[in-house]
Amino acid sequence: MTLRRKMVSLTLCLLLLFAASAAASLLLQSKISEQFSGVVDDYLPLNTAVATIDVFTDRYELDLARLTAAMRGAGLQVIRSHNRARWSVSARLGC
Repeated sequence: MTLRRKMVSLTLCLLLLFAASAAASLLLQSKISEQFSGVVDDYLPLNTAVATIDVFTDRYELDLARLTAAMRGAGLQVIRSHNRARWSVSARLGC
């Protein structure tokens, strides 16, 4: 076998190896792309549901904070009115 044939056969083998690796790469890329689109299709509705739940929990926490503040204010008013009543009774009794 001459040197020229050896070089040509080596070049052809490398080209065939390159073509095989390119074909395998394209095949794997298409499979990964299909899997990725499946994940995205499942992720987007879940992301929307989580965002909706997050909004509802934020509203719930805000309502609870407002209720707590209102109850504190109402509690102070009850204590003040109780103190006023006690002071007025004490004033009437002369204590």
